Amino acid sequence: MSARRNHQQTNKGKDKRKNRLNRKKFIVFLAAILLISLGGFAGHRAIFSTEQDNPSPESPELPNPDEITEEAEKEDTRPTSPFTGLPYEEGEIFKRPFALLIDNHPNARPQYGIQDASYVYEVLAEGEVTRLLSIFHHAQNANYGPIRSLRPYYAHLARENDAILAHCGQSEQTAQLLWQDGYDNIDEHSHSQYYTRDSGLSSPHNLFTNLHELEKGAQDMGLYREPEVDPLFEIEERDSQGPVEEIEIPFSSQNHVTYKWDKSEEGYRRYINGQPHNDALYGEQIVVNNVIVQYATHEFISDVHRKFHLNGSGEGVLVQNGHAEEITWEKDSYGQQTTFKLSNGSKVKAHPGKTWIHILSPQKEAIISEKQDDYQ
Repeated sequence: MSARRNHQQTNKGKDKRKNRLNRKKFIVFLAAILLISLGGFAGHRAIFSTEQDNPSPESPELPNPDEITEEAEKEDTRPTSPFTGLPYEEGEIFKRPFALLIDNHPNARPQYGIQDASYVYEVLAEGEVTRLLSIFHHAQNANYGPIRSLRPYYAHLARENDAILAHCGQSEQTAQLLWQDGYDNIDEHSHSQYYTRDSGLSSPHNLFTNLHELEKGAQDMGLYREPEVDPLFEIEERDSQGPVEEIEIPFSSQNHVTYKWDKSEEGYRRYINGQPHNDALYGEQIVVNNVIVQYATHEFISDVHRKFHLNGSGEGVLVQNGHAEEITWEKDSYGQQTTFKLSNGSKVKAHPGKTWIHILSPQKEAIISEKQDDYQ
């Protein structure tokens, strides 16, 4: 039994060694197949790769964020607006622009939708408070306002943009102007169907209109046609950044406007009496890319109403992308556009974005502040 046991153990030992040998051969066989596969993959990479040095799987090459941004910009094939230089959707530009006279009384702020206007004219009305004639070229489906009553100089400024006026009544002098000279307008007093009042706000700071409703009104009234004027400015991007950090425009003690440079926006954030001027439609502070001050004289034609002299010529200031330059303006008649020129005689060009024109008495002066440190 002892010899049989030893024989059995010997056979078992041989079987175990044989099994281990077979396992080793199998492992070697698998390893060979794996090496051949990897070699083929590496060969394939070597033949078809366009890179000289292939990154290891543990440290793949990451895309450059700047390249991603540039590629995204290349993919934006939308056309740019001739009024702002910004991309817009096909069919978004109105045939004729609309000029909304927007309230700027403290009780009317924050207003709705001013940030969508291509151009905004700020001029003093009564009570040392300005109103904002906002020129809209692009269709948006939202309620804008509050809307207030019209004065002659706002009507003249709308006309030089061939814009259809949206307003709520007018002064006696303005009514005569509208009837005699045929300024195209949609007055809430006679066309209330294109306006709405917000019962949650106090009158008279609660009247709003929708641009699509105005477009329908213009069509109903036979006012909707191709525009007869070009954009006020050509668009040209200004790459270099200047040192102008702040602009103050002292309309009155009740309406002191300040703009502060924001590099990330390539524009100036707007403040009134030290407080941010926000757009309630977007819940954001208004940003202006081109700030123009146009000095123009005025006189009182009643106890409260002014007449601004917008024909003739005068001086002004242009601020864009951190640069401030003295400019001149000229206009021969109310039927013409105002021409703004640099000191070298060339026409002012707008940096892409929104443009605000502030008509200020020459007795007052815009204050320009520059950074003292490195502004680049």
